[in-house]
Amino acid sequence: MRLFICSFLLHAATAFIAPRPPRPTPLRSSNDFENPNPFMKDVIDAVPTLREGRTMQLVLGSEEPTPPSDAEQQKLREAAADELRNIDGAERARRLAAGRVLAVVTLLQSAFLCAAHAAFVPRLSLLPGLFLSLGLYDSAKTGL
Repeated sequence: MRLFICSFLLHAATAFIAPRPPRPTPLRSSNDFENPNPFMKDVIDAVPTLREGRTMQLVLGSEEPTPPSDAEQQKLREAAADELRNIDGAERARRLAAGRVLAVVTLLQSAFLCAAHAAFVPRLSLLPGLFLSLGLYDSAKTGL
C-alpha cells in the first residue's frame, strides 16, 4: 500500500515539475483553412447547404422553385397569414412522411428492446426517435 501511495505522489509531483508540451497554434477563423483529413473534407463538402433563391427539402438539400404568378403569390401569402404557417404543402407532406417513417422505426426499435429484455438505460435510446417523429408530425400538421 505504501508503494502505491509513494508512486502516486511521485507521479503527481512530476506532473507539476515536468515541462508542459507546447500547445498547437489555434486555428484562425478565416476562409483559408484547409482540412488536413481528406476523408472529413469530403464529408463536410458533401453536406448540402441552403442557397439563396432555393427551397429546403427536408433539411437534406435544396431545389430551384418555380415561382407562381403574382396573383397566386398574393393568395398564398394571405392564406399563410390566416393559418399562421410558414411552410408550403409539399414540405408539409414530406415532413409527415418522414415523421411516419421515423415513428415506425422507433416502434420496431421498441419491440426489439422489449423482446431483448433491455434495461432502463438502453430503452432511453427510444427518446430521440420518438421526439423527432412527434416533432415532424406536429410540424406537418401545424405548418410551422
